[in-house]
Amino acid sequence: MQKFIQFILYIMEDYTIILSQMSFISILHIIVIALLVLPNTMYFASVNILSEGLSQHFNSSNLHSLSYTLISAPSIISAITFSLILDAFKFNIIFPIIQSILILGTAFNIVSIKVTNQYLFLFGRFLYGVCGETTLAAQSQLIDQFLPQKLHSTAFAVCFCGYMAGEALAGLILPKLDLINGYIVILSFQTLSLALILIYSIKSKTIEKANFKILLKDLLAKLTKIPAVYFILACFRILFTASKSTYDSRSIIALKTIYNIPLEISQQAQIVQTSLSAVVFLISGISGFFKFGPEIFVILGALFCCFGYIFCYFSIPNQFLISTLIGFGFGMVAANCSALLVKRAGGGLASSALGVVFSLQYLLSTGIIPLSRELSKIDEKDNMIMYLILVILGFIVWSGEMIIYKLQKRIPPTNLVTEGDGIEVSAVDQGLIYENHDTVNWI
Repeated sequence: MQKFIQFILYIMEDYTIILSQMSFISILHIIVIALLVLPNTMYFASVNILSEGLSQHFNSSNLHSLSYTLISAPSIISAITFSLILDAFKFNIIFPIIQSILILGTAFNIVSIKVTNQYLFLFGRFLYGVCGETTLAAQSQLIDQFLPQKLHSTAFAVCFCGYMAGEALAGLILPKLDLINGYIVILSFQTLSLALILIYSIKSKTIEKANFKILLKDLLAKLTKIPAVYFILACFRILFTASKSTYDSRSIIALKTIYNIPLEISQQAQIVQTSLSAVVFLISGISGFFKFGPEIFVILGALFCCFGYIFCYFSIPNQFLISTLIGFGFGMVAANCSALLVKRAGGGLASSALGVVFSLQYLLSTGIIPLSRELSKIDEKDNMIMYLILVILGFIVWSGEMIIYKLQKRIPPTNLVTEGDGIEVSAVDQGLIYENHDTVNWI
């Protein structure tokens, strides 16, 4: 009992430190940055939520899978390309351009519904594939520029909370509107987001043209020095997110088919999933500040998702239980894993660290989504086996990364500041640097 009380006091002490480091300006930055991509995630989820109405309007049974494939395919190249550009140029002109292209894509969708042209609609989805995921990398650049590193985990948590809030908001609003008005609402939110991005663009760091070659060379040098633990952790994130994004691309149809339930019930289950993910993002991200680290939440999140996929095989309808498990699981993994990836990659790579992962996960998704469509023609439950295998493989990779990381922590750092470096450091400070090298110098 005494140890339990000490543990609670230990956590409360860390939590007090966190709150003391969060000024009003920092809190405002976190909230606004999180809201920037909310309308974009509404757009991303719109085809899943409006799948039945869109299929009937365009008289196309393949529109759903084609929409997500056209997002995945260009993201393979664009996510890493734009991320490298963001890290080289920072983001003062790149982010507004990206958001403007997304607004153009939504406008194409509105016109396509008006003239009933599915190819124009798919072109709008393609434009999202070119730039959509890059906005998440741009968010990490904003976090890196406007917030101290100690608040990064919280910022990532709130940003992913905003990401899922966009999907939940889409589930609440879009089914109540016709197709055109639904996309007009999304376009309005995207335009407001662009206005906020322009404000940040003015305030963000800029570079001189004469220094571009130097900065690009420095960026490439940093990329070659990324440690192996980053790539191992990235493999886990790629496998996990590919399974989750493929599940999300047809979750409403899947639950409706497996349990033979009304479309409205399936949509409600999806809202439960995204809402829970948003809440858990925030909680688990803040918990990542505690000294036991975010790793435990990543492990628990993967296990929750595994149980969610397994429960799809039960004959009794339990769509809300499945959505709860997957919502909890994704919420635990995404924010904490992103913060770990940025930290493991090293300084100055806030966008590229996530851009590499986004590109590779969409490379995997591009192959999985068509396979998922074919498996669903046999039995929708077969897809759950595929998702489960991907998460298990990722979990095995994650275990290997943890072992390597723990072994590296036992090796004393070789680049501590000493008197020979021409910098005066007290004996106390030197001791603190060595004692805490696993939390400040292990990347």
